[in-house]
Amino acid sequence: KVKAEEKKSKTEDKTKNKKNNNQHEALNTDERKATLLKMLANSEVAPNGTTSVSDQKIEELMNTVDMLIKKLNTEEKKKSLPLPLEKMESYLKEQEVDDRTARIYVEKVEEEFKGVPNIEDNEVNESIRSLIENQINVMGPMKSEEKKIICVVGPTGVGKTTTLAKIGWEIISQNRTVGFITTDTFRSGAKEQLEQYAQKMDAETIVAKSAKELKEAIQYFQNVNKVDHILIDTVGRNPLVEESIESVKEYLEIAKPQNEEEMLTCLVLSSTSKVRDLKETLSRFEQVKIDSMIFTKLDETYNIGSVLNVFNFTDLPLLYVTDGQDITKNIYAPTKRMLSEKILNKDTALEGKIIA
Repeated sequence: KVKAEEKKSKTEDKTKNKKNNNQHEALNTDERKATLLKMLANSEVAPNGTTSVSDQKIEELMNTVDMLIKKLNTEEKKKSLPLPLEKMESYLKEQEVDDRTARIYVEKVEEEFKGVPNIEDNEVNESIRSLIENQINVMGPMKSEEKKIICVVGPTGVGKTTTLAKIGWEIISQNRTVGFITTDTFRSGAKEQLEQYAQKMDAETIVAKSAKELKEAIQYFQNVNKVDHILIDTVGRNPLVEESIESVKEYLEIAKPQNEEEMLTCLVLSSTSKVRDLKETLSRFEQVKIDSMIFTKLDETYNIGSVLNVFNFTDLPLLYVTDGQDITKNIYAPTKRMLSEKILNKDTALEGKIIA
């Protein structure tokens, strides 16, 4: 009975302290704002009592004041997070998950466990995993019989050619035939690289130097060679240059079959890219009809938070991820569960059959 009363007393003390802390925080906020506003008034009013800056300038300074107050409050709140949540937020940031996303996640988990005296690490992990899975959008394995023309587009150096070869290898493993077309006549060795991959599959490669030649190559594979699938490797483009995107649009318009459902266009992105660059690339390629994303080079980075970050600014589904140069493997159709586990534990093995 004595122990029960002591436990009850401690709980009441904690509740009282938390209430006092909240009141103190609100008081601190008001004090900060009053002090900053006083400083603003003293610095912006001239000796004769006239305003020395424009109303717009004052409004800008007021916005800055509010921003600083919010930042200070956030820092104070961060200090009060339970240790497991502090550790999780730090880990997510180490994985280069966007700071705002990491903060939203831990705050949601904190709210979920509100009133729980001790939160275990495994409980935090499971809750964060669930939040990640809710944010991720995956396409699932491709149904090869439905997609007759497969195109890869994207910036230079992200691994489009190797990725296309991996898709081709998986298709021929299903006892179906493929033909390759490359429009990349700029990058040194691009044609030879694709031809080497195609030879391993006993497949033919055609180089299309213009939109007219691309149309002829497609007609050849459809009417003469009569392959099941045509795989098109487009030249790497600088997404910051408008003309580059227009060129991609022109080629894709020519490649488009009568039944648009038979064509799959994939935007290839590198998991080693900065979030800002990924966002800009996705923004530029909005002009192009993209069906899905492929993330490459997961083996070349310790931090794959960028894969999660893209879902902050796109609804495109993720089709595949890759993690190596071997065209006979190293490509996977991830599930939400697999990706969430990979983000929370970088040693998680990738898996997922890419053809349904």
